[in-house]
Amino acid sequence: MVTPLHVRGYQRNPEREIAHQHSSGPVTALLLQLHPANAWRQFRVPNGLHDGTDAFVRHTRSIRHSLARVGFSQDNQRPPPHSEAHSKRSLHHATMSRRLFVPVPSALITLYLSLASAGAAQEGAPSERIGWLSGCWSRTTAISVVEEQWMAPRGGTLLGMSRTTTNGAVREYEHLRIFTKGDTLVYAASPSGQAYTEFRSKTIDAREIVFENLNHDYPQRIGYKSISRDSPLAYIEGPNGGTTRRINFPLVRTACPGAAP
Repeated sequence: MVTPLHVRGYQRNPEREIAHQHSSGPVTALLLQLHPANAWRQFRVPNGLHDGTDAFVRHTRSIRHSLARVGFSQDNQRPPPHSEAHSKRSLHHATMSRRLFVPVPSALITLYLSLASAGAAQEGAPSERIGWLSGCWSRTTAISVVEEQWMAPRGGTLLGMSRTTTNGAVREYEHLRIFTKGDTLVYAASPSGQAYTEFRSKTIDAREIVFENLNHDYPQRIGYKSISRDSPLAYIEGPNGGTTRRINFPLVRTACPGAAP
């Protein structure tokens, strides 16, 4: 059995103990960046060196736990304490720790944590999952043209509008907004000649979104389905004489109208 280092007269060194505990991963580098050589001396207490060392190790351990909560963790796992493998590895790190420590610039640490936080937030935004809806779309028949336009999601919101012309005259138009509310999306519509109405998302996935409002007369559901990158399908449905009536609006991508630069 291998005798623990401190029993064999090994002089405790807080920097080496950190290496024993945290291996050579980014947490070690970060702790040494925050606490350079001999910084542990400020943790000395009247009872002597060992108490000060313990206080320093406890302090750095609390920092390590805080970093782990935001995804900044050690590279690998260490063997169970007091095992033979643990003692051998501790001796190795005690002699090699100076070579393994790589200072991490504070600016790089800040950037890493900022990107991780921003990425998590963006991934969780429901509006980001329907970014495929952004763009200009149209449906043309012999007598009418339906145009619909959506801005890309930003700040948890997509802004849109639509216009239907028949024989060259505007028959109806609509101001639209899809916005995040909690973990769902709300489809807010202000159609010409009708009251403002909201529909809550019932289904959200990578290729289809369905909004529903069962208190509305017709439609009670509004959906968009991505058939292909340039061909979404819009549809409305609701009750009609004891049955469900659905009207499809196949759309194709078009160049967004506007003045030439």
